[in-house]
Amino acid sequence: MQKPLAHDKAKKNILPWVILIVILLVLFVLTANGLDAPRIKKQDVSQIVNKPLKNEKVEEIDSEDKEKVKVIIQGLRLRSTPSVAQNIITSLAAGTQLLVLEEKSGWLKVKTQQGQEGYVSSNPNHIQRLK
Repeated sequence: MQKPLAHDKAKKNILPWVILIVILLVLFVLTANGLDAPRIKKQDVSQIVNKPLKNEKVEEIDSEDKEKVKVIIQGLRLRSTPSVAQNIITSLAAGTQLLVLEEKSGWLKVKTQQGQEGYVSSNPNHIQRLK
């Protein structure tokens, strides 16, 4: 009986390592996108009130004495009160400019160009201060 060559033995020893590396790469690729994504708390969808913004009453927000902010994430929630547990009035598009009426405890009371008032998070990952 002929002894296996050292080359064949090395191939058999390396195969489990190759399989392990492939599995780890697949897991890394599948989870890599999720690691940088912001975590959104699950909530009861019955609390969400989705009212479309009407373009009928457009007000200028070029007030000199008021601070303005720009939404920098898609779907920032405009809420009825300064709490994540409260109803969502609407979701704001990235690039939307808002007039700041008041700021307290991590929340901004804002007014949209359509005249709708509500609260958004003052997190700098969500909004950019313009003035």
